[in-house]
Amino acid sequence: MSSELYQGIFIPYLGKPEEIKINFEAGDIRRKLNCELTDHVTLWAENYKLSLFCDDFSFKKNLPENPLATRLVINIFGNEFPASIRGNAILLDDEKKLTIGDLNSLLKATVITFRTEEIASHLLRNLLRIKLKDNFSSKNNSCRIQILCRDVAGKENKSQFKSSFRRICYLGEDMEFADVNDWDFIVVQAKYIHRLKMTKSSGPTLEVLIDGKESLFRDESIINNEKNCNTLCKLLLSADDVCYSEYAFKNDIITKLFENIDKLRRKFNKPSMRQMPYG
Repeated sequence: MSSELYQGIFIPYLGKPEEIKINFEAGDIRRKLNCELTDHVTLWAENYKLSLFCDDFSFKKNLPENPLATRLVINIFGNEFPASIRGNAILLDDEKKLTIGDLNSLLKATVITFRTEEIASHLLRNLLRIKLKDNFSSKNNSCRIQILCRDVAGKENKSQFKSSFRRICYLGEDMEFADVNDWDFIVVQAKYIHRLKMTKSSGPTLEVLIDGKESLFRDESIINNEKNCNTLCKLLLSADDVCYSEYAFKNDIITKLFENIDKLRRKFNKPSMRQMPYG
């Protein structure tokens, strides 16, 4: 079991926030939040790489609103996030040991300007150039690929799903590549998509889950590395199933991009992408 500890902020729905230590392999996030599965929101602030974790079934459980966590998310998203965060929450950063001082600064942080239109245009140009060869999937074997933006979210998802999948890996900084033939479930951070090794002929049925589409298509790493961009485009068009989660708000640029991806998928006799049911 890894002894790597992360320092984050526990934000209760009632009471004062506190600094805590988290060990992903020990299931500390789920234990602290008193839940079986977690969900997360990717947050963007200058000099931070943040994820806010909460109970995946907080709405079904009708947990009370968390006013401080909701205020944090609304401030960072610039009032685009109309939903509330419910129940207790944990804020973590990929690299920083977060303190109460960081939380106070983030509550006053200015909204980041994203290159969403540039990212969408770049992806669409690449998608239009993709030529797929006949690829016969094995109906007896499948590989699910979950794409997300944050290292801490990747480690948490590997930890919470390892009991459900016999062959699961997290493709992050310390893993050179992952072959889809070798794994049932691959959790991959967006900037390492190019490390996915896919067969050129017969291979497993590919299922792709985009964990937070508004986050993924704001992440500049998907176009800063051309191999990364090409691999993502091939996945979006060739996967047998593509589903996604999304936040309570919608971005018109990303919505239009998804409409164009669906048109291209239909040309390759693939079904339209679908939204995952929430909670």
